[in-house]
Amino acid sequence: MAYKLNIDIKSGPVQRLGQFSGVVPQLAQQIVADSAETIARYGKEYLSGVPFTSKTGTHTIQKRTGRGAASVTAQHPYGSPFRSRVFASAHSRYAGNPEEVNYLAVLEYGRGEIRPKYTPSAARGDFARARLTIPGGPHSLVNGQNGFRGISGRYSFAKTIPPMGGKFWMEAAAQAAGPEIEAQANSLIDETLKRYGL
Repeated sequence: MAYKLNIDIKSGPVQRLGQFSGVVPQLAQQIVADSAETIARYGKEYLSGVPFTSKTGTHTIQKRTGRGAASVTAQHPYGSPFRSRVFASAHSRYAGNPEEVNYLAVLEYGRGEIRPKYTPSAARGDFARARLTIPGGPHSLVNGQNGFRGISGRYSFAKTIPPMGGKFWMEAAAQAAGPEIEAQANSLIDETLKRYGL
């Protein structure tokens, strides 16, 4: 047995629904932008001494200069109005090594052991032609047998820096921000629906 149903749809709600469909792209862009801002805020907090838990445990990153937290920036749009990213970059040097590293990336992912390697000319004592090679690129060095004097100071022959595990601070920031982002998005959608009488 089948029933035939006649449904009378009023024109008002249909028109409002049509108007709302034009707002959806703007709504999505706003949600994407707000999400990046929220994640960036959590990231700044984690780089400023607020304890957090990631997949490698519970961590507290001690704030020193504040450059790391200051560099955390939400970028929207990023290639498209429906994409955004949170960018963070702060470079530093390890003591005794001239290579610059993005220490925010090291805090996120960790790093392997840093072991300087010298070219044969350095090993032979031919210091005029000596070059020091550390992961990241070569540097010309001049003078000194007990240590080299380079562009940014004096370096010993073999300064090995042990590996360090990642703290995954940005990944933790994104996960912690998730419930807040969802609540913000739902609130914005509800407000918009209400405004259009839907």
